[in-house]
Amino acid sequence: MNLIRNRRAATTRGNVPPKLVTSGQLQTAASFAQQRIWLHEQLYFEHQSSSLAIYNILVPIKIKHGSLPVERIRLALLSVLDQHMILRTSVRFNDKSGQLEQQVQPISHDLYSFEHTLGIRSLEQLEAMLTAESVTNHFNLDQGKVLRCHIMHIGNDDDDHMLHEDDLLVFSIHHIAFDISSIPPFLTTFTQACKRNKFTQAIHKEAQYIDFTLYEQSLLKDPISNRARHFWMTLLHGYNWANTFLRSLASSQTHNETRSGRSFSKAFTLDQHIVQAQMAFASSHNITMFQLCLSCYFLFIYTSGAGEDLCITSAIDNRRLFKNKTMVGMFVNLIPYRIQLDPQNSFSNFVLQVQRLCSSINEHSHLPYQHMLNLQDNEQHRLSHAFFSYESLMSSVNYSNSLEFNVNDENKTVFVPYNDRDRSHDNGVALFDFTITMSHSHQEQSTECYMECSRDLFNDPKFIQQLADRFRYMLEQLFVEKKSDVVAGPMKYLSLLLPSEINEMELTTFGRISSMNEGIKFVIFEGKLINGY
Repeated sequence: MNLIRNRRAATTRGNVPPKLVTSGQLQTAASFAQQRIWLHEQLYFEHQSSSLAIYNILVPIKIKHGSLPVERIRLALLSVLDQHMILRTSVRFNDKSGQLEQQVQPISHDLYSFEHTLGIRSLEQLEAMLTAESVTNHFNLDQGKVLRCHIMHIGNDDDDHMLHEDDLLVFSIHHIAFDISSIPPFLTTFTQACKRNKFTQAIHKEAQYIDFTLYEQSLLKDPISNRARHFWMTLLHGYNWANTFLRSLASSQTHNETRSGRSFSKAFTLDQHIVQAQMAFASSHNITMFQLCLSCYFLFIYTSGAGEDLCITSAIDNRRLFKNKTMVGMFVNLIPYRIQLDPQNSFSNFVLQVQRLCSSINEHSHLPYQHMLNLQDNEQHRLSHAFFSYESLMSSVNYSNSLEFNVNDENKTVFVPYNDRDRSHDNGVALFDFTITMSHSHQEQSTECYMECSRDLFNDPKFIQQLADRFRYMLEQLFVEKKSDVVAGPMKYLSLLLPSEINEMELTTFGRISSMNEGIKFVIFEGKLINGY
């Protein structure tokens, strides 16, 4: 809303803001989101010769009612490629122009991967296949092959021409062409196309993702972006991007800047009394759950040895324009939340500091992430080591079972999302060195947490379990026990030591004291034990 108001103000001063229009272009420079993902995948990971998918979004749906010919599904995929050109757009480096470019490719069945599996007879077999789909690379960005469809027949049905009730369609889409907000328009287009018996190429009148790329390039020349540059230059000035605080926390030491992409992770559910206490705290302090959870993450990494100058990266959907809402593509921008934590400050005051940070960032969050870093003469152009993701129930990749897509065909076919679990987490893949995701349901008053750590730095699953336990115990101290010396007093007094660790230390100390000479076990003054001696 701030960006819209600023545009209106600029218009009154004679500056005409850029507009998103249908250009008809089929080739231009890659979008800033495409550039970021392509460079991250090419330069940061050593998996290029392997089959591991780092950037993969899985969209499984099942037939709730009716039946559908396989041939009609393949025709529908052509319609999807036709209507959403980004799903047949190549992204490759042009040696002549010296830049990364995107180019829309002609429609063809060769532009998507397709597989058909019969006779899936157990949940274990299905789980293994879905897990493999979520982490296996079936894409070719140079050719524009970013979409895959895997049909999975459940049970003893050996009819490879028809899909029936409970059969699955599993879509895998590369993140360079797709984000979570793209799922509804993608499934809507696919569902509508499934009732047609033939493919007819459409005449495109609506803006495509390539048009958004042209729009964001022109937006960089707008005075609004100049103000954003000044904001980010001020906020990030002096931050040490080479800060490797995770090395002191990690269980494995490596000086190699490339990563395998493999992870150890721990998924855990917060006790409901913690979640309820968090919600009450957020309400009483007039802050959002995102701001509160981000504050907790800041405090956790500070207490883990990160220092007082902290920066955590998070993501926003960046779909500010109305036309973007129903567009398939990769719009997500990364945001560096940089803050100076004062150990003498209380947690209650700190969350208000984080709230002010988030409010100021919101107005300038459209500036591409790499431009924010370029303002700092950051030659490494690296991503932050620590990443935070907050998912509300509505923004989660999991959809309610009540959400249905009606084909309206002769068989009254109905699709529903397949919601056994969210495979974007806890799947053995690490985009960042250290990530905490908190998926919160306001209605159910529940929060699922995922702690995902790069195996290159954290090679001991037991240590990841310990970190998860410490994070949960920190929340317990803040919101349930409500320790006054932490919530209202200086945050420096917060300890991440678990009760079991404290007991073990006390027993060890007592054992050492007991082994001393009997005459110097204790120093007693007026009958009282002083300082444990």
